[in-house]
Amino acid sequence: MINDEYMVYNAQMHKYILTLAAGALLPNFNSAFPNEDEGEEILKEITENVYGWIYGRIPFSNKNYIEYKLAVDDNFRGIIYDALMAQLKAHLRSGINDLNKQLGVNIENGMIIDDSILLERSICPETKRILENSDGDFNILYAAEYGVDLPLNKYSRWSY
Repeated sequence: MINDEYMVYNAQMHKYILTLAAGALLPNFNSAFPNEDEGEEILKEITENVYGWIYGRIPFSNKNYIEYKLAVDDNFRGIIYDALMAQLKAHLRSGINDLNKQLGVNIENGMIIDDSILLERSICPETKRILENSDGDFNILYAAEYGVDLPLNKYSRWSY
C-alpha cells in the first residue's frame, strides 16, 4: 500500500498526485527541478497526462464512474502510483510529458496529426503497459474496451 508520503489525493482535481518525496526517489529529480514549485508543477502535469490518457480511452458517459473507482478503490492506488512514477521517469529521461505542449501538426508534410495518435503518444510505453495490464476485480480500461455504458451523474463528485 502506498502511503500519503509519496502520493496524495487532490479532492479539487479528483486525482492522485505524486509528492516531492516520491520525485526525490528518482536520482535526477531534484537536480532537474531544484525549485519546489517547479517540481510540484511537473508532478501535476504528469498527473494530468496520465489521467487524460485514461479518460481519453473511455466513453464520456463512463468518466464519472472511472473517476470514482480510481479515487476510492484501494486496488487502483498502487496501479496509479506505478503509472505516475513510470511517466515521471520517462519525463526525466526524455521530456515525454512535454508532448502535450506541441502543436498537432506533422512538420514534414504540414498535415494535422489525428487526436488519437497524439493521445497515444502522450504517455510512455511503460505507463501504458501498467494501465493496460491493471488487474483486480475491475480493469481500469474495461469500460473503454467493452463499452460499458453507465448513467451520467450516478457517481457524485462531491462524495470523494
